[in-house]
Amino acid sequence: MEENDLFLFDWKVDQEGYDLEFFQPPPLAPGIPVTVLSEVATEPYWIIKPRGGPLHYYRPLKDHPGLARRFADLAQTPGDNAALVDLANTFGLLTVAKTGRVSEWWGIIHSLHVFFSMKDADDIEGACAAFNRHVRSRFSATIRYERAKRPELELSPFNLAGALWFQAAGELTHGTTFKRCRVCPTWFPVGRGTKHRKTRKFCSDRCRKTWHRHQKEKAK
Repeated sequence: MEENDLFLFDWKVDQEGYDLEFFQPPPLAPGIPVTVLSEVATEPYWIIKPRGGPLHYYRPLKDHPGLARRFADLAQTPGDNAALVDLANTFGLLTVAKTGRVSEWWGIIHSLHVFFSMKDADDIEGACAAFNRHVRSRFSATIRYERAKRPELELSPFNLAGALWFQAAGELTHGTTFKRCRVCPTWFPVGRGTKHRKTRKFCSDRCRKTWHRHQKEKAK
């Protein structure tokens, strides 16, 4: 397997955007077994729904290495569903489902936040346990065989949620350090093995210029 194969994972975004919608499940047919009823939603709930426009594909792991941190940040503003829609407009839904259930989004965000809180507190054992609890259905694993070559393990996320957890794991296994941009919500890698020094404060020249422009305006 090429070293960067995993980072070629593609994900889709509806270019017309997404809407927040209150979904009312249809009435259930009479005679459904109790065991089935326990697994079927009967109460209304919020969903994030694509508008049905053309799709744009991008590579989350390659293009947005700090995206898991950005999602985890939202745990500090629970209930801000508009922020979820903003993320969907930029990065798409978290799973392959046709719509995204808001409660599921908040569950994933909270779990990522717990993971990063433990990791940042050097509770590595706790962070590993948190990861292991939440990724069992997030990845596929296969062994690629080519004649005259050693078989190699391939991992691939099923969806964007899996890609976020892969990023989270990478901070532990590769020791990469991330910082949040002073201007925008982007997290970017710094230090050894990255393109940025640990003293870097901005994710891009655009944000750096924006910061200095605001400082000049404040000084007037």
